[in-house]
Amino acid sequence: MTLNLVFACVVGGLAALATVGTLVLAVVWEWYALRRVIERNRRPAAVDPARDGPAASTAPELRPPAP
Repeated sequence: MTLNLVFACVVGGLAALATVGTLVLAVVWEWYALRRVIERNRRPAAVDPARDGPAASTAPELRPPAP
């Protein structure tokens, strides 16, 4: 084996490791993003009409009475 072949194998191996590591990072990142979306939709934030204003309340029981 020549030095060029050894160098090519090392560079190829490092490139393969970097590619696999990047794919693992992307999958883990998306997994946690999906979990955050599911958790946010499972327990939505409470609506505070005093802070958010009457336009933020869309449910009839949460809307202020019409004048």
